[in-house]
Amino acid sequence: MALFRLSIICCITLFLGAGKVYCQKTSSQELQHLRASLKRTGQDTSRIDAFTMLGDYYLFLPGERKDDLDSAFNFYGKAIALSKKLHNDEWVNRVKASLASWYYEAENPHQGTALFKEIIRFYQKSGNRAMEAYSLRQLGSNLIAEKLHNHQQEGLLYYEQAIDVYKKLGDRQKAIELTSGKALVYFSNGKLEKAEKAFLKMHQDLNKIGYYGESDGTALDYLAYIAQARGDFSAAFRYALENLENLKKHPNDFLESRKANIYLRLSAIYLDAGNFTKAEFYARQYLPIVLQERMDYTPGLNILVKSLIAEKKPSEALKVLNGTIKNAPTDSVQQISVFLFSGDIYKALRYTRIAEKNYLAALNLYNAISPLQRKTYRTANLYLSLSNFYVSMQEFEKAKKVLEHTDQTIQTFTPLSKSKLALVRSKIDSAEGRYLPALKAFQYYKELSDTIFDIQKSHQMSQLEVTLEVRQKQDKINLLSAQNKASLAFAQKAKVERNITFIGILIALVFSLITFFSFRAKIRSNRLLTARQQEINEKNASLQTLVNEKEVLLAEKEGLIEDKDILLKEVHHRVKNNLQIVMSLLSTQLEYLENSEALQALEESQQRVQAIALIHQKLYRDKGGVSVQMQSYIADMVDDLDSSFNARKRNIKFELSVEAIHLDIDQAVPVGLVLNEAITNAIKYAFRDDNGKVNIAVSRAKGRVNIKISDNGSGLPDDFDLNVSNTLGMEMMKGLTKQLLGTFEISGRGGVSILLSFPYREKVLIA
Repeated sequence: MALFRLSIICCITLFLGAGKVYCQKTSSQELQHLRASLKRTGQDTSRIDAFTMLGDYYLFLPGERKDDLDSAFNFYGKAIALSKKLHNDEWVNRVKASLASWYYEAENPHQGTALFKEIIRFYQKSGNRAMEAYSLRQLGSNLIAEKLHNHQQEGLLYYEQAIDVYKKLGDRQKAIELTSGKALVYFSNGKLEKAEKAFLKMHQDLNKIGYYGESDGTALDYLAYIAQARGDFSAAFRYALENLENLKKHPNDFLESRKANIYLRLSAIYLDAGNFTKAEFYARQYLPIVLQERMDYTPGLNILVKSLIAEKKPSEALKVLNGTIKNAPTDSVQQISVFLFSGDIYKALRYTRIAEKNYLAALNLYNAISPLQRKTYRTANLYLSLSNFYVSMQEFEKAKKVLEHTDQTIQTFTPLSKSKLALVRSKIDSAEGRYLPALKAFQYYKELSDTIFDIQKSHQMSQLEVTLEVRQKQDKINLLSAQNKASLAFAQKAKVERNITFIGILIALVFSLITFFSFRAKIRSNRLLTARQQEINEKNASLQTLVNEKEVLLAEKEGLIEDKDILLKEVHHRVKNNLQIVMSLLSTQLEYLENSEALQALEESQQRVQAIALIHQKLYRDKGGVSVQMQSYIADMVDDLDSSFNARKRNIKFELSVEAIHLDIDQAVPVGLVLNEAITNAIKYAFRDDNGKVNIAVSRAKGRVNIKISDNGSGLPDDFDLNVSNTLGMEMMKGLTKQLLGTFEISGRGGVSILLSFPYREKVLIA
């Protein structure tokens, strides 16, 4: 709760650029320096300052330890005693302000309010209107940040008084910044629509007076967060990019903590939008800053861990996690996130027992903390991760019990979290045979996810990125042009000055002849300069023409490429959705069939359609959209078949050895159907005692792709003849092999082994 109060109070304090008195954040190195300075300083204001900063350090430490509060109170008492001894009323009131914040943290708001009122009366009496306004604002910020939110309206009244004083002082910036109070009250009470309007007006008013620094950055950060929370990623991305652009233009106007929040917001948006490379990049920008500034690092660490897992780098995620918590130990609330991160990492590493242990540790610690500390995002992350884990383990009853805890809070979740929960519910209902609720939940998931991640919004985000890059490059070009013009002007001026000096010397030496020679020299010089200038102008015009033509061609090329990519993705998206509809229809039909042969035929058809749909899903999601990466495709197919036939419960294991090969759709579809048929047959018929292993190897050599699917099962009958066998599956595999212009071999000793070989068709992956 100390970190929460610090974030609210500092947020408003930093709007006004108010010094260290009321919002002090001291690092561990600075703490050692302050303790050492107590031994060197005498009985002066430097010692008072050190006592106050030490008190602030312990006051705003993470957690709510009584020892920390006692230490802070002790240092404030020493600072006030020394201030009174030196008869320094200014310092007495500065320290009292920190002490008043201490009373709020100690759950004694009445004493804190009384102390602030005493400070305000002092500045009113002394005529220091600026400090009067500052103290009114501090009182308001503490009342707004009070733990139970019982005094927020009273806090806003003090804000209004402070605004009136700043207006009388002619300080428009501080008066505008104080409108953040109402916005923060709306935000803390979940009234995001009103909070968004208030922050947007504050942002616009600050820009009208030409201010783009720390306070404007805070408003933009809240606007980006609110837009992201309601699923409007294009708006969130626009606000975050505007914030980043302001940071690059005015780096000295931003605190390190605000820089960190800008990187955090961008990484969160990229994570939710599925751009894990960019999410990782900005999360890595964020982490060193918050560790240096002694801020809560778990939000950015959460994004970095999730991005690395999504990029198939769980070992690196574990290394980052261990290194971070080693350098910055956690409090009880942060430890929940650390357990959660560990569970996600070990799940990705397939250490399921360790993963479950960490998830349950996170759940137990979460249930033990105060309800005020149970933030919505922490609730959503915890129950989503735990339910997804149990679904992946096919322990659907446990997953269902976990989701029951979200029934009371789901309305506060973001659209993205709701869509993920709907997908989990769909899987649970499907596994338990409730196909109609499963289909409805899946449709709800698709509606939400398609609303959030439609192609148009993705295109808008890409355009915003390109616009920012073009604007930054144009700024560099303008700067270089200005520098070039200044250099030319300086050179011309120097040349003229040299000519004048030379002519003056000649006039002094030979006055009778200088008029004639100077006249000729000027004519010669002017002609030369005119010719050179004309040559320069012609070259500049030629270069500018080439640059313009190049820009037009590049713009046309980029537009054509973008249009082609969008059309390809839309085609694959529609095909994939149509195949999903076919699968849903087959699933529905299965419920009404009783003939076992018909059931089996429809189930096999469903798996074949799924194999084709998976290809179009890969083409839709992958960049370029013209070829399929076989490593991820085969891995996803094996996971689907494993889940469909309960292979894990039968103790059937899969070993994959797949090279990084891209196949175009003409080759990927028949290969996918052959793989689907061979793996399905191995799962269904190869193992009599439900124990076995299926090996899948894909390699490329001498211009051919070789695919081998083998098992250690019972093998083929002794009288099996490939040329005589006329089953649908076998005929289909032979027919698909002919389509690939390849060869097909099958043997049945020591288990079935199928070898498919066909010529590799070179395909360039469009970037």
